[in-house]
Amino acid sequence: FDITLLGFDIKELTDIFDPVMENEPVKGNADKPLSVVIDCDDKNEQEKIFNELESKGYKCRMNG
Repeated sequence: FDITLLGFDIKELTDIFDPVMENEPVKGNADKPLSVVIDCDDKNEQEKIFNELESKGYKCRMNG
C-alpha cells in the first residue's frame, strides 16, 4: 500500500494520529472485559494454572 496516495506524508500522519493513539481508550471494548483462553490437557493442569493466575491477581473462571 502506498501511503502517499492518501495525500499526507508520514510526518502529517504522525502528527494527526499519535496524540489520538496516546490519549484515547480503545473503543469497542470499553464495556466488555477482554479474555484469554488456555486449553489444558486435564483437570489437574486446569486447576494448577487457575490457582497460579489467581495468586498473581488475575480474575479467572474455570469451564469444563
